[in-house]
Amino acid sequence: MYIALALALVLGVCYALAMARDFDFRIGHFALDSIPFYIAAVIAGLGVLFTAAAYFSAGMKIYDPIPEPSPRSAFASVLAAAMCLLVLYDAVRTAAAAVPTTAKTPSPENLGLWSAIAGLFLAASVLLGFFGENRGLKTLPVVCAVIGALSVNLAMFACYFDFTIPLNSPVRNFTTLMQAAILLFLFSEARLMIVKEPKELPPPFQLATEYAAVILGMGVSLGGILWRVIRMILAASGSDFFLAGPEPNLPLPRLVLYFALSLIALDRLLAGSRTLRDLTKEEIEEAERKAKEAKEKKKRKRGAQENNPV
Repeated sequence: MYIALALALVLGVCYALAMARDFDFRIGHFALDSIPFYIAAVIAGLGVLFTAAAYFSAGMKIYDPIPEPSPRSAFASVLAAAMCLLVLYDAVRTAAAAVPTTAKTPSPENLGLWSAIAGLFLAASVLLGFFGENRGLKTLPVVCAVIGALSVNLAMFACYFDFTIPLNSPVRNFTTLMQAAILLFLFSEARLMIVKEPKELPPPFQLATEYAAVILGMGVSLGGILWRVIRMILAASGSDFFLAGPEPNLPLPRLVLYFALSLIALDRLLAGSRTLRDLTKEEIEEAERKAKEAKEKKKRKRGAQENNPV
């Protein structure tokens, strides 16, 4: 997991450098000789490979016990909840200032507003998720977790319909990877809300989404945050060298929100590394026996339906 953190930090720094040195706002692309951009792109590819490797390497493992959050998660949860409020404020302000359109495609401003409203449930979800007693298919935590994930999905659609950024811009690809990684992680958090026993939480999906959120979610959001700060400093100093076009990255509050969620993923990953163990021979045999029984039961049920059609 420390390799994942290192990759995220390198990705973030290289992405920020590429934005500061090699991005052409007029066409929405990086320079062809941009070394930082190529490094960031390679690390993003490695992040996808790490995610797949984590998924397929955890098939014979189990959490025992289910990992509990640490004070790192408490800080990240409070930060994420605060950013959800800032995102809502920013979305309301943006939607109010947007020029009405008669286009048939959904307005990115309206989609962003609905995403921000659903983000209030995300704020509640990350705070509720810090307490283990909220697990076990309790209504409020599960509803908040599901709608919270929906908020990120709506944000992805808002980005898709934002045509101020060229459709083939690499920034769109980085942003999509970041939001997809965070969305998958939120799905894994929703699964965490419905389980009580370790055997009810198969590790492959949890591990894969945590690696994705750490490498891609943290890396790209960190790079975007660094660049937005650099751009604000440049604007305050009166420089217009980098201000030749619309900002292609997400607003700062949303980038910080995704960074905070990736910190929760990192904490889950660190905690899980201490509680993850291999299944015993007896546990594997028991799982195979139950799977065989379920398969035979399904086969008998199908045969009965074929012999007695309605």
